[in-house]
Amino acid sequence: MNNFLDIILHCKDDELKNIVIKRAFELEESESTDRNYIIPSENLHDYDSYYHGFIKSDVKIFSSIGNSNEECYTLNNYDYLVEFFKYIREKNVKSKSDLIKYMSSFMDNYFGEYKGIDKRADFLRTKEGTATIDMFKKTGLAACSERAAIANNILTMIGFDSFFLTGEINGEQHAFNAILTSNNHLTLIDTTHCSGLYDKDNNLIGTATYFYNLGTINNISSSYITGYEPLELQDSIARIDDDGYIRYEANGNLKKYCIEPFHLTEEENKRL
Repeated sequence: MNNFLDIILHCKDDELKNIVIKRAFELEESESTDRNYIIPSENLHDYDSYYHGFIKSDVKIFSSIGNSNEECYTLNNYDYLVEFFKYIREKNVKSKSDLIKYMSSFMDNYFGEYKGIDKRADFLRTKEGTATIDMFKKTGLAACSERAAIANNILTMIGFDSFFLTGEINGEQHAFNAILTSNNHLTLIDTTHCSGLYDKDNNLIGTATYFYNLGTINNISSSYITGYEPLELQDSIARIDDDGYIRYEANGNLKKYCIEPFHLTEEENKRL
């Protein structure tokens, strides 16, 4: 359904929930894989460590390497999708590219400020393998795995060929996303390692989704699903202009993909 986003943006408020749930159900029913779990790995090529396509509501997603059988969760239902599409309607998003950039700020609002891995693991263990994504809402306990799982299904909903991935990013085990574009390029999308989002007066006002062109699938196979090589990514800055569009910036020049380093101060990070 290539026009799904247009339908979402132009439907009546009381129609939104039914449209989103119907589309999510269609995607889940058409999903051909019989996978029922995702287990993180340091190697991006491991079959268990990634998921291609819409993640079914009953798939068990394990939170980290070496975790116990209780430390997993499922997406359970489609309420998170309904909330996301309400959010981007409120933001007056008009295109897929700007929808992607607002995913990280949605995650910030949906989950709350992250409170640390120890509390997250304790929370999951108390649920004894029955945790669902909605239980993370406003708790500050959701990390990269939960954010990437939601992002994967959002991307699939709007027509992208999307992957949920785990692997080594900047020296740490991480969960993130990638999409395969029509010209055979892979673009990494990360709603956890975000870009600082600034207004035209240099005030930090939130975060924008990090996205980076990895290259064509043939040229990057050594660092993607079929290989072991870890990825090294740089920080980036994003700016919202007078016209309301978010643009990525490097040394004052706008670029489609920002790979120049930009480090936030400790005080700035606290405000994100």
